[in-house]
Amino acid sequence: MEIKKLYKYLIEDYLKISSEQIVVLSGLIDFQDNCHKSDISHIEELALLIRNQGAFPSLDLSSRTLKLKILEETPEEKYFVPTEYYLNWVKLIDVIIDLSFPESRNIFTDNLFTSQKKDLINKSLHSIYKNMLIAEKTVLLPNLPKNSLASYYNIDLNILEEFYESTFDSLDKKMNSKGLKILNRLLPASNYFLKSKVEEEKKLKLTISDQQSYFITNKISNLYTVLPYGYVAFTVDKNMLDGVIKADKLYYKNNCINSVEITFSYGNIVSIQFESNNSISEIIKVGLINSKERVELFIGVNNGVSNHCNYNYYDRCIDDNFSLVFYDEMNNNIEISSRNVELTNQNMKNIL
Repeated sequence: MEIKKLYKYLIEDYLKISSEQIVVLSGLIDFQDNCHKSDISHIEELALLIRNQGAFPSLDLSSRTLKLKILEETPEEKYFVPTEYYLNWVKLIDVIIDLSFPESRNIFTDNLFTSQKKDLINKSLHSIYKNMLIAEKTVLLPNLPKNSLASYYNIDLNILEEFYESTFDSLDKKMNSKGLKILNRLLPASNYFLKSKVEEEKKLKLTISDQQSYFITNKISNLYTVLPYGYVAFTVDKNMLDGVIKADKLYYKNNCINSVEITFSYGNIVSIQFESNNSISEIIKVGLINSKERVELFIGVNNGVSNHCNYNYYDRCIDDNFSLVFYDEMNNNIEISSRNVELTNQNMKNIL
């Protein structure tokens, strides 16, 4: 399936946009070094498809420069938009498609703003999506493979496009079957182990605290969706993490690091071992040690893809890929993932 054909698939089959709905298309417009980098071509294609469905596209466009100026030049007491604004705004719309994800967030995380201003950004973003969920409106972050995305993560655009397209192959039934099997077997408040396939003594005990989301088949079974699809997600009790996990990959901002081993003792990190230590690994160590209580487990069930592309939002849907996501004090993802582990119950029987 070609990228352009996916636009039609997303609007008509995935979101099922219908007559008289209001769909907000949010994106970035940028001019850098006389090079036009923007989401506008994607927005134009989607807006036309939305209108042809009898619905109404509403464009929410901004630029990198404007976003940075607002953050730099707006007094902190005036930066945060009142909750009432988002409540009223959300009432008017049915769906929001944010094509600037995750570039719009990268703009801020890689610049030297005060912690207080970064907190304002996170609160503002949280207010938008929180009110969308409260009002039971649909949020889609299509995470399309774009030049700006490939450039930020230092990945070849063709690799991203090939990965993205392959996740939409006709594998829905296989994903659905495996995803349901996992969801039916993983029960909240129960203990499980991520056990190394090659070093049996290395295993991490974890407790599922909540079934968070289910992103498979051609229907949205939750309101907030990040593409590409093909995984099930759970919330994990951080305080119950106990043991050792040896991960193939660690993702942090625009960095992908191969091989890391982390030892936990009931939520506390005892040791973190990288293949090689540098300034980035030291930042990651501090981030993990001081990470927030929120921890998520993603289990990939999309057997349309098998190779990593070194971008966490894509790689987490690889079949049999297990990802644990932590959040540092600035709410940046620290994601560790491995395909060389298996999920077992307390009797060491494989869940899958």
